[in-house]
Amino acid sequence: MVYYVEKILGEIFLVGGERKMKVAVVDDERACREMMEKYLSDFASETGVAFETAFYADAESFLADAETVRFDLIFMDIKMPGTDGMTAARKLRERDKEAVLIFVTDMAKFAVEGYEVHAFNYVLKPVTYFEFKLKMLKATEAVSTISPRILEVVSGGTKHYLDIKKVLYVEVINHKLTFHTLTGDFRSTGSLSAVEERIADRAFCRCNSCFLVNLQYVVSVHGGDCELSNGEKLRISQSKRKAFVGALANWLGGRL
Repeated sequence: MVYYVEKILGEIFLVGGERKMKVAVVDDERACREMMEKYLSDFASETGVAFETAFYADAESFLADAETVRFDLIFMDIKMPGTDGMTAARKLRERDKEAVLIFVTDMAKFAVEGYEVHAFNYVLKPVTYFEFKLKMLKATEAVSTISPRILEVVSGGTKHYLDIKKVLYVEVINHKLTFHTLTGDFRSTGSLSAVEERIADRAFCRCNSCFLVNLQYVVSVHGGDCELSNGEKLRISQSKRKAFVGALANWLGGRL
């Protein structure tokens, strides 16, 4: 059976999923960290958004973890001992351009400086839950537009979370699905129509009734075949050829 994550907020999961939005709270004041923990809990209860939250009392510890963990959303205090929040944000942006960053500060003057690190928003201390909720609603929406879309696939009794962008193509034979990805093949059951409907991405198109192809990996079309970047050749049926070639042209045109 195949399960789908329809809307991802980071490495999250909502549709029967267990994946959660990864949030970091970086603030040297314990009271502020505890307040943010409560606000996140209240927001989760009200909206159904699930979080996996890490709390840091200093920027150095956060940056060390950020070397191996990608956070979807970061609440960063600016004025902290040692490495301040603005410096930490600059270091973060050297390796992560997309994480949603919200500064939590009592110094509004830093608002202009925050543009250089692409701060998404600011929350001024003392933070009220009303203001927090307004910023969170916008932040979760922003995360959903930049984070990878994930397919949750149950294969051999084990759940696998597949980044759609890393799926080369999906194959179906007698209701048996195979997700061919950059990291390997994952087998499950279901219909290709259901997969196509759930993915709903213009980068995917059928080349025949059995294959749903990720167009970003098509390197050429020769006669009745399309060749993928891994060297595989998939047959393009006569009935699908016009639509497939058109979709490929449109997709390539949209990238220029």
